[in-house]
Amino acid sequence: MTEVPIVESNRFSTFVKSKRSDDYRDLLAWQQWFVQRGIPAVIASTSSGYALYRQGLIEIDIHETETTHQKMGH
Repeated sequence: MTEVPIVESNRFSTFVKSKRSDDYRDLLAWQQWFVQRGIPAVIASTSSGYALYRQGLIEIDIHETETTHQKMGH
């Protein structure tokens, strides 16, 4: 079993307050989806609530000024 570090850079979801909510059931569904595809994922209880953490997230710089859009030629 692979361990998934519970760190902000691995957090996939927003925080959910209750295990008895639709949002928590969504976390379970996402966790199963990732695990079925061989991507380690766990739901962890933190001081902010429950959240889904997974390995393999790509960090992006939201302050990056370069764009990756291609210009259409006329």
